[in-house]
Amino acid sequence: MQRLWAIVDQQETASDWRWNLLQGVGFGSAALVATAVGRHLFGIDLPFTFALAAIAIGAVLGGALTACVGAATTIPTALVFSAHHPLVTPLNTLVVTGFAIVLALFGGRMTLLRQRAGLAQGRSHQRELCLHSIFNTTPAAMLIVDAAGDVLAINRSARGILGITDPDTGRLRLADLLPGLPDLSGETATAHELCRADGTRLALSLSSGTLPFAATGLRTLHLRDET
Repeated sequence: MQRLWAIVDQQETASDWRWNLLQGVGFGSAALVATAVGRHLFGIDLPFTFALAAIAIGAVLGGALTACVGAATTIPTALVFSAHHPLVTPLNTLVVTGFAIVLALFGGRMTLLRQRAGLAQGRSHQRELCLHSIFNTTPAAMLIVDAAGDVLAINRSARGILGITDPDTGRLRLADLLPGLPDLSGETATAHELCRADGTRLALSLSSGTLPFAATGLRTLHLRDET
């Protein structure tokens, strides 16, 4: 079973570090362009503003690696091209660098936790789809019923044997599908004769098993047509 889950889980993979690297370069380049456009067209001469914005966006969308690449792209470039700017001082550079590191680490950590949660949810969904597919495509006729006798799930094979054509099976009861059903508390097979709505009489072999959820009282019912 572990090998099966390993194959299923491969459908949900974590983001590629190369894509995060490319994102960081892209955000950093966009920040440099925005800084140049703001300076020359609008008179907004703030060398570190768009750099910090790019780092924050990179941390949120890509993680710590994206934010760090964005910082490495923008801050040194700002120092080179704005070396004579009054705001570009050693103290300001140190403060901006420290703030960028905090943004990268904190935002990257939050993004990592969010990505892990999304990955776990995606893998859980893939496993659910896998189990649903196995349940519906197996040739063995199966039903899942609760302690009150309500049918919670029924696969295609069981629908075919019981002659169920209505796709809405949300209100089916075991007593209606198999009238006169004997006690199936044991694990041994039990013979049962069924007369379907179309007049067909079937000789069924029924066996039941308890699902490993003791508090819920769920049971599986296996049908075999021995007519």
